[in-house]
Amino acid sequence: DDDDDDDVWVPKKALHEMWSAVLFADLPMIGTAVAVMLMLRAHGTFANIYVGIIILAFLLFEITMPVSSDSTLFMSRFVTVYSGIVCLAFAYYSLTTPTKPKLVEDMTDWIVLFAGVSCWLCIHYNLEVPITDKVVNWVGYALFIPAPMAFSVMVQRTLPMGLAAISLFIMSYKIARETVILAFGDVYGQVELVALLSMMVLQGIGIIAAAIVYGGNRETFDKRFRDLLARCLGRKGQGRDGRTGEAHYNHLLPNDA
Repeated sequence: DDDDDDDVWVPKKALHEMWSAVLFADLPMIGTAVAVMLMLRAHGTFANIYVGIIILAFLLFEITMPVSSDSTLFMSRFVTVYSGIVCLAFAYYSLTTPTKPKLVEDMTDWIVLFAGVSCWLCIHYNLEVPITDKVVNWVGYALFIPAPMAFSVMVQRTLPMGLAAISLFIMSYKIARETVILAFGDVYGQVELVALLSMMVLQGIGIIAAAIVYGGNRETFDKRFRDLLARCLGRKGQGRDGRTGEAHYNHLLPNDA
């Protein structure tokens, strides 16, 4: 009986291996990616930098925290905050810098793909959407939906708007489901299923119609929204050619004006 405690296996962290991964693999990868980006103007190395920082955070968490710590919870929170900060910083930069350097402009697609998509996925994971029944989670999700729309307009890329459209369809399912449960109860029959599908179709038509209207007037909507945000930040609005304020209108004047 005295030897029972010796039979209990307690997992130990391979600290030497993890420190080796940090010092001889991850940090050199990040440093090399930064150097290649600056010297060769290779915009694709943003992926190495972005993923490398996530790996670094995971390794440092595993090194410093006890074995019993929940690394999955930490990483989901970290990637959400990290990707959100990257998106906010780049959205602000895009809004306040009408003419971006070629390297930054080329890097935009990578930023949208990695930071934008990972943030969107982590929001779903953290809020447990669409499987959760918690009202507060769905309210938070509804408040999140305009964020990728605004991000799409600010960085002038369509992928975030597509993610927002998917979120709208997910939200439409929740609205239809709760409405059917409120009207008919929690037991689904043929009538309830037809009502659910009908509501989803109607909402889908509305979403598609809104997308068509936006697509037909995208330039006008985007310009007005960007100008509104620019004014909120205390900056002059942008012209369609990317110039701001007076510079835009001076550019339109005849040369002898």
